[in-house]
Amino acid sequence: MFTIDRLRLSELFIYYPHLCQKEGDEHKKLLYFFPHNTSMNERLKSLGLCEAVMSFTRFFDSACQTLQTSSTRRYFHPLTNDIWAVMSVMLPPKAKPAQDHAYYIDGDCHVNDQVLSTVLSTACETFELFNGKISSLLDTEGLDVLKQRLDHFFSRYLRTMLFEHCDLLDCFNGIQFTATDPADFARVQGLVNRIRYAFHSIRHVSFFYDGRLVQSTLELSYARHLYHYLNSFLFVEQPDLTHTAATVKTKHLGRFLVGPKTLSDTAESVQCPVLCSPGSNLPDCQLVTYQALRAVLCLVVRGINPIPMDFFVRFDAMVGPRLTILADKLACHQSSSLVGGSVFPLQLTEDSVFTSAVTLSALGDSSTPDDGPSLATEDFCEQDLSSVPKLGRSRFIYWNASTYAIMTTLHVYTGSGRRQVNGAKPLLDLMVNLRNELLLRPSSWHEEITVRLDPCVWLVARRSNGREIYMLFMRKQESLIKLDVYVSRLYNSVFRGLLLLG
Repeated sequence: MFTIDRLRLSELFIYYPHLCQKEGDEHKKLLYFFPHNTSMNERLKSLGLCEAVMSFTRFFDSACQTLQTSSTRRYFHPLTNDIWAVMSVMLPPKAKPAQDHAYYIDGDCHVNDQVLSTVLSTACETFELFNGKISSLLDTEGLDVLKQRLDHFFSRYLRTMLFEHCDLLDCFNGIQFTATDPADFARVQGLVNRIRYAFHSIRHVSFFYDGRLVQSTLELSYARHLYHYLNSFLFVEQPDLTHTAATVKTKHLGRFLVGPKTLSDTAESVQCPVLCSPGSNLPDCQLVTYQALRAVLCLVVRGINPIPMDFFVRFDAMVGPRLTILADKLACHQSSSLVGGSVFPLQLTEDSVFTSAVTLSALGDSSTPDDGPSLATEDFCEQDLSSVPKLGRSRFIYWNASTYAIMTTLHVYTGSGRRQVNGAKPLLDLMVNLRNELLLRPSSWHEEITVRLDPCVWLVARRSNGREIYMLFMRKQESLIKLDVYVSRLYNSVFRGLLLLG
């Protein structure tokens, strides 16, 4: 029997109840609906269910965020006070053994509602980044244009919503920064200042290296949404720009990723993707990106009218050679090791090779807070960690809410986007549960949870002063005292000056 063993998107729609003025016009409430081939009766059934739930819960202390059934999850996100986005996820069937054969029933697989709720909210925020606030768009452009914008955006964006790759990092929607030495950072800052001085139409500049942020003039709360878009779409399939690709006639290795494909027609104007600048409710800028080797410049250019070709010609002539040289210097001066998609000191990997294969069984004993075990902790007992391979002896995820900075050694960035290290998925699911446990006491300055997974895996979750770190240690038969020594080593090698935890 053919079955789908992963989460899949069954519906995503946006509705506005006030568009229905009389009975029989209920279909007018729908601004967007996926999939497009769904019959109107099925659309109205889903719409009616969601409206009934929202009407029932509007008198509660908080609005409904998730509706759970045996086979589906529905997530709600408010775009305005009256316009809602709803995402329905179909759960895979769970096999239950019978006496003579196995049959399938709809079951509750391990679903992290916090992760999927964030996936929906990030999709809506990305739409507003390039199209503006939906209420402002409705007032200025009208209903038909709004529907066209929603269809144009989500028909492309939904291809990137791969639930099997969604995990703890999606809850943060943060930025990975690249570590550079002071001299290289000064060179980057000098190039950014030169660009802003020479081209007054450029409002903001962000410098990326290997898909990670080095320097930006944008506010980080805004830059993280742009970072998400670039890593979901633009950086997914990067062109191969290497020294071997240069020819005798090539003066530099720069080219526009978003912009003109050729600079030969100087009389032409180029329309680039429009986006909203920080604080704007409607698009007022355009996005231009320029790459040389592994360095990418992201430019926010004023105005929504087509950009004259003269701008691109002058920019290429001035920035192309400089960015090529700078990218080459950054590649040569990287004295750190690229581990799991981030740059970390070399001493991190000195004991990361696990020479003997380890097979993890079910969860054994775990430590819980003094007030007793919670649902999040009990979920550990249902996890199957037998697929976790040799991840190395120390792995971690770090999150700083004040700077939106993330660091991870449980992920890698490939040509298909961000992916987990092989075997890390169940551990990342457990980390989400640990985070839910930490968030139960938001006013506490310091929280810590330590869980042991039989036979040799330890998970440590700590939160201090708004910073969170989730650590994985693979050590056989160690005590809590010995574990604290390993935690201190990790802090001293990576997080010195970032965390006040010893």
